[in-house]
Amino acid sequence: MKSIVAIAVVCFVVSSLSNSAYAQDSVADAWKTRAVFTANLSQAHFDNWSKGGESNLAFQTGISVHANMSKEMYKWKNSLKTKYGITKIGDEDTKKSADELKLESTFTYLVDGTLNPFAGVEWSTQFTKGYEYLDTEPPTRIAVSNFMDPGYFVENLGVNWTPDENTSLRLSFSARQVVSSEFTKYTDDPETPDEVETLLTQFGFRLAGDWEYSVHENINYSTSFALFNDFREIEETIAQWENVVEMKVTDLLNANVNFDLYYDPQVSSRRQIREVLSIGLSYTIGQK
Repeated sequence: MKSIVAIAVVCFVVSSLSNSAYAQDSVADAWKTRAVFTANLSQAHFDNWSKGGESNLAFQTGISVHANMSKEMYKWKNSLKTKYGITKIGDEDTKKSADELKLESTFTYLVDGTLNPFAGVEWSTQFTKGYEYLDTEPPTRIAVSNFMDPGYFVENLGVNWTPDENTSLRLSFSARQVVSSEFTKYTDDPETPDEVETLLTQFGFRLAGDWEYSVHENINYSTSFALFNDFREIEETIAQWENVVEMKVTDLLNANVNFDLYYDPQVSSRRQIREVLSIGLSYTIGQK
């Protein structure tokens, strides 16, 4: 199952990029493709340092690919985002600091200037096994997730409001599926103690949006959010909010600030927050 999903994702991306290369001239001109590669590294070493400190190493890399088509009657946007990072502090084992794999495709049919119907699909998961680290002696860790465990799928059908090229607000009827195999806390229904579910299916409303803003010539801010309410539990909201401030120092050197907030009552009763400040290399291929 996991191999089939991975192959399907690769085929989808390759097909999208191939279409832009081999289509007729008029169609090829409508495609805009861009890939951004990033790599960030930080390291500190202490040896008999009287003021204290602990040696550490942190590394994170990512790839963001966009393939968008714009025609008179429709717009088709595709994106693939990946992140993976590790940290090592002192004599502790290496730990993950980032792990993300997300594919998104949105098709908007243009019938009005700013308000148009759209259909979209999303898929997200992680690359490698994730652990919860317990404060015990000796330290122990418990596996809590893996590739496609959980895996998330979302299908949307609704209206897309785009007042300008940098703003998008989408309201839709949505279907959401969560799949698991070993780590069933993401899918299991606590009301059926005699059965362990590995598939969670939800139907509801979804409100999502994206906004980009150029703060300065070399400073860009982008934000995106998604709110989902299941018809069966309308009072509970699954929320996701991502923020990125990108500061371009040179053509290859950049500094980023990331702030992410996530809340899913199926996973945790508390909100989850991740904040990362990074400086490293960034290389872009293609158009914006």
